[in-house]
Amino acid sequence: MNLTATAENGRARIELKGTISKWRETEAEFTSKVEQLIRSGIKDVHIYINSPGGECFEANEIVNVIKRFPGKITGEGGALVASAATYIAINCTSFSMPANGLFMIHQVSGGACGKVADIESTLEVMRKLNE
Repeated sequence: MNLTATAENGRARIELKGTISKWRETEAEFTSKVEQLIRSGIKDVHIYINSPGGECFEANEIVNVIKRFPGKITGEGGALVASAATYIAINCTSFSMPANGLFMIHQVSGGACGKVADIESTLEVMRKLNE
């Protein structure tokens, strides 16, 4: 993931490119830069996103950091804003994309491991909850 925060024309510019992952490697530097921009008086932020998505909890925390800006949060998509990246996009005040861009939302996916009986038992409980 390439996640940057800079000042541009009196507002913050955040760029998110690539798969949303490895937040622990990026968090300290990114959060520090956002806090520095806010302390300098910057209120508004513009976010550019070109991402196939990735880890949903990491996308949630990126949104939490971006929402520290007290002003408008505008967004712009590149060729692809998909999966967890769409969560960041929908948290913008406004968001636009080019005509050839792809914005993809899907149901959450996941996996299970363990003994077959345990997995079958969990699935049965989930079926009953959905009735």
